[in-house]
Amino acid sequence: MLPSTKVTLAGCGAAVALAYGLDGQEGGALGSIGMGIVTGFLAGAGVALSSAVLQKRIAAQRPALLVHVLGGGFLVKIFALLALTLCVRFIAPLEAGIEWRAFMLAFAAAVLGLLPATAWELLRLTQGRAPTRAMPTGVAYQQGTPS
Repeated sequence: MLPSTKVTLAGCGAAVALAYGLDGQEGGALGSIGMGIVTGFLAGAGVALSSAVLQKRIAAQRPALLVHVLGGGFLVKIFALLALTLCVRFIAPLEAGIEWRAFMLAFAAAVLGLLPATAWELLRLTQGRAPTRAMPTGVAYQQGTPS
């Protein structure tokens, strides 16, 4: 089992336990804060794992773009956080059942919790590979201006 899968399962259990501990009501129903925690964690983990799969595909084909792949994954997660939080905040049926602040914090916690595991998996994937744009060998390059 991959480390990111283990972190996701442990985090999901912790999110559900926290949601019921903070906001559990009679009959096992969750209130808006508990729903915000659970849905925020699930959305954050889904975006983080989907982004990790895309990052692995790109890095497997072009290992020289590793830094760009990591930056692109960060941007995907930030824009997903913004878009989903705005949806939860301003769409009336979602706003009635989900506390947007709890959603946002749980989303961020899921992404930050999965970041080390997914980065480690990505680095392990590209560790033994040579960059695709290597310098030619056997050619002497001169420093300075040409004469």
